[in-house]
Amino acid sequence: VSYAIGKEGEHVVSLDAQSTSRQLSGDILFKAGDPVEQVYENLVSVLAHDTFKKTLLHQQANEEGNVPSPEHLEVEYIDLRFGNKVFFKIKE
Repeated sequence: VSYAIGKEGEHVVSLDAQSTSRQLSGDILFKAGDPVEQVYENLVSVLAHDTFKKTLLHQQANEEGNVPSPEHLEVEYIDLRFGNKVFFKIKE
Protein backbone atom coordinates (compact mmCIF):
# COMPACT_ATOMS: atom_id res chain seq x y z
CA VAL A 1 0.00 0.00 0.00
CA SER A 2 1.31 3.45 -0.87
CA TYR A 3 -0.01 7.00 -0.61
CA ALA A 4 0.70 10.07 -2.74
CA ILE A 5 -0.74 13.43 -3.68
CA GLY A 6 -1.44 13.63 -7.42
CA LYS A 7 -0.80 16.41 -9.94
CA GLU A 8 -4.23 17.95 -9.37
CA GLY A 9 -4.06 17.76 -5.57
CA GLU A 10 -6.01 14.51 -5.35
CA HIS A 11 -5.02 11.92 -2.81
CA VAL A 12 -4.04 8.54 -4.25
CA VAL A 13 -3.92 5.30 -2.29
CA SER A 14 -2.33 2.53 -4.34
CA LEU A 15 -3.11 -1.05 -3.41
CA ASP A 16 -1.02 -4.02 -4.41
CA ALA A 17 -2.95 -7.31 -4.58
CA GLN A 18 -0.22 -9.07 -2.61
CA SER A 19 -0.62 -6.72 0.35
CA THR A 20 -4.40 -6.88 0.77
CA SER A 21 -6.46 -9.78 2.05
CA ARG A 22 -9.12 -9.37 -0.66
CA GLN A 23 -6.49 -8.98 -3.35
CA LEU A 24 -7.71 -5.66 -4.73
CA SER A 25 -5.13 -3.83 -6.77
CA GLY A 26 -5.24 -0.37 -8.27
CA ASP A 27 -5.46 3.27 -7.24
CA ILE A 28 -8.16 4.88 -5.13
CA LEU A 29 -8.47 8.62 -5.75
CA PHE A 30 -10.24 11.13 -3.50
CA LYS A 31 -10.17 14.84 -2.64
CA ALA A 32 -8.35 16.14 0.42
CA GLY A 33 -11.40 17.96 1.79
CA ASP A 34 -13.80 15.04 1.57
CA PRO A 35 -14.87 13.50 4.88
CA VAL A 36 -13.11 10.18 5.38
CA GLU A 37 -16.42 8.55 6.32
CA GLN A 38 -17.97 9.55 2.97
CA VAL A 39 -14.93 8.34 1.00
CA TYR A 40 -15.10 5.02 2.85
CA GLU A 41 -18.87 4.63 2.34
CA ASN A 42 -18.57 5.35 -1.39
CA LEU A 43 -15.70 2.88 -1.77
CA VAL A 44 -17.51 0.12 0.10
CA SER A 45 -20.66 0.82 -1.92
CA VAL A 46 -18.93 0.51 -5.30
CA LEU A 47 -17.00 -2.62 -4.31
CA ALA A 48 -20.21 -4.30 -3.12
CA HIS A 49 -22.28 -3.29 -6.15
CA ASP A 50 -23.18 -6.21 -8.44
CA THR A 51 -22.75 -4.12 -11.60
CA PHE A 52 -19.17 -3.26 -10.61
CA LYS A 53 -18.31 -6.88 -9.85
CA LYS A 54 -19.92 -8.25 -13.01
CA THR A 55 -18.30 -5.62 -15.23
CA LEU A 56 -14.92 -6.20 -13.68
CA LEU A 57 -15.10 -9.99 -13.88
CA HIS A 58 -16.41 -9.88 -17.45
CA GLN A 59 -13.61 -7.56 -18.60
CA GLN A 60 -10.95 -9.64 -16.91
CA ALA A 61 -12.10 -12.95 -18.40
CA ASN A 62 -9.33 -14.40 -20.50
CA GLU A 63 -9.54 -15.64 -24.07
CA GLU A 64 -10.35 -19.22 -23.02
CA GLY A 65 -13.41 -17.90 -21.21
CA ASN A 66 -12.01 -18.45 -17.73
CA VAL A 67 -13.33 -15.89 -15.30
CA PRO A 68 -10.96 -14.69 -12.59
CA SER A 69 -11.85 -15.16 -8.96
CA PRO A 70 -13.96 -12.39 -7.41
CA GLU A 71 -11.36 -12.39 -4.65
CA HIS A 72 -8.81 -10.90 -7.08
CA LEU A 73 -9.98 -7.55 -8.46
CA GLU A 74 -7.71 -5.38 -10.61
CA VAL A 75 -8.53 -1.81 -11.59
CA GLU A 76 -6.46 1.07 -12.92
CA TYR A 77 -8.35 3.33 -10.53
CA ILE A 78 -11.52 3.95 -8.56
CA ASP A 79 -12.19 7.71 -8.56
CA LEU A 80 -14.17 8.98 -5.57
CA ARG A 81 -13.60 12.72 -6.16
CA PHE A 82 -17.08 13.50 -7.47
CA GLY A 83 -19.43 13.13 -4.51
CA ASN A 84 -21.79 10.19 -4.89
CA LYS A 85 -20.63 9.56 -8.47
CA VAL A 86 -17.88 6.97 -8.65
CA PHE A 87 -15.81 6.33 -11.75
CA PHE A 88 -13.53 3.39 -12.35
CA LYS A 89 -11.28 2.06 -15.06
CA ILE A 90 -10.60 -1.63 -15.39
CA LYS A 91 -7.00 -2.74 -15.75
CA GLU A 92 -6.36 -4.25 -19.18
